[in-house]
Amino acid sequence: TNEFTASSVTDMHDVSVVANAYKEFIVGHNTSTVTIGGFLDPTATSNLQADQLADQVGAAGEAWTIGPSGLAIGDRVWMPNANQAQLTHMVSTTSPVKFGLNLQTDGITDLGVSLHDHAEETITGSYASVDNAASSAGGGVGHLHVTAYSGFTSLSFLVQDSTNDSTFNTIVTFASVTAITSERLAVSGTVNRYLRGRMVVTGTGSVTFNISFARR
Repeated sequence: TNEFTASSVTDMHDVSVVANAYKEFIVGHNTSTVTIGGFLDPTATSNLQADQLADQVGAAGEAWTIGPSGLAIGDRVWMPNANQAQLTHMVSTTSPVKFGLNLQTDGITDLGVSLHDHAEETITGSYASVDNAASSAGGGVGHLHVTAYSGFTSLSFLVQDSTNDSTFNTIVTFASVTAITSERLAVSGTVNRYLRGRMVVTGTGSVTFNISFARR
């Protein structure tokens, strides 16, 4: 990919009346869209890429995590639950083969932080915490993306919070992982000041994944 665009729009209903010299509006529904653009590899894997792009349609939407500046711990990420609205392939004799993917979100586009880079791990571990400076009261949503999996019997992925960056409690427990997968999980209530990701392994192997969390 080489470009991302996120847009949030709130409907404004015109309730202006003749007696006033100005317009008035009432707030309606909010929606957001995400547009992703990039290149298709001209090797034999290009068909696989096209299949993956065309497969981004599900009854309940798909969890997407987009890191405009990367996915290192603490980096800001966009976290929509979205479906493919439009997929375009652009072919020209004077430029690379490109794609454009328009996503329509189901609900808001949450703005969160990465709690584990998109990187490989092989052992149980807790990762560096992210300081929000204060707690929040509106719950939040966690995203998990497992993009490579080998050898393990199973894996548990957690999001944990803390008031003091020392004692952590689990607020998100994703479904047990035994293969490549993604999951979006919302929680309610207080989310304490510090957040971290954690993985617990059963067996031996390697896994590549990203964990993110957005406060609400």
